[in-house]
Amino acid sequence: MTKFISILLFSFITLSSPAQDNSFQGKEDGKSIPPFERLIVTTGGDIYVHPSSTTTLQLKGGKNCVENIDAVVSSKVLRISSKDKYSDECRVEIHIGTPNFDEIQLSGGGTLLIEEGFSPIEVLKCSINGGGNIEMASLSVGSLFAIVGGGGEITAQVETLLDGTIEGGGTIFYDGNPIVKSDISNGGTIRRK
Repeated sequence: MTKFISILLFSFITLSSPAQDNSFQGKEDGKSIPPFERLIVTTGGDIYVHPSSTTTLQLKGGKNCVENIDAVVSSKVLRISSKDKYSDECRVEIHIGTPNFDEIQLSGGGTLLIEEGFSPIEVLKCSINGGGNIEMASLSVGSLFAIVGGGGEITAQVETLLDGTIEGGGTIFYDGNPIVKSDISNGGTIRRK
């Protein structure tokens, strides 16, 4: 049975500073969360990012598995992690709605899919560390700065520049006709899909 968990929203008012930090901690059933520019995921699972006029987060999975996931938005960074070591027996689907983003970091495995419908992104930074897959072939990116360390795969549609770094194995697949700059050590490949 799939269980949805509630997300608690917290706002922290910074004393003696005119700026406000719209922080968020917790989980919720597809409710709005503060906007973010960077997405950092340090747990396995299936992550789906879809276009939305508001920023939302939804976790699906067994109750104990979902309760093991932490999600925090602070300083325009959405960080998703697990309290304990991730296990395939405790798989969680993470659904994120956002109007835009400019950086994705994935570590610890997992699959992150950027769904169709986003406006083209001029510059995107993306990295994988320790395995995993980032699939964003439906997203048009002007310039992509991609790093794969310790295995993993990135698939992207790049128009102008692909600056790819691979250390310790991995693959960057691309569609489009960008200028390709590559730095590969200890195995790996950057190639047209």
